[in-house]
Amino acid sequence: MSKLLPYETIVKAHEGDPDAVNAVLSHYAGYIRYFSKVNGQVNTEVEEYVKQQLIAALFKFRFCCCTGSRSGARTQGQGPRHRR
Repeated sequence: MSKLLPYETIVKAHEGDPDAVNAVLSHYAGYIRYFSKVNGQVNTEVEEYVKQQLIAALFKFRFCCCTGSRSGARTQGQGPRHRR
């Protein structure tokens, strides 16, 4: 079984699907809890802050999706090139 989140879940979370956002939060819950410890105890304020930052990052995430491929690799004749 893969430990990666399915690409489709990330896309749906980016689009604001509440179930997908919860799936992302659940996927990273262990990491969030572990890194929210202060002096060996989970600090709920830090935990909530990290969750808020993760949710904000989901909505800011930019896909390189002109190709329609999962890797974002561009193949000949598939849409314009994006400039940053």
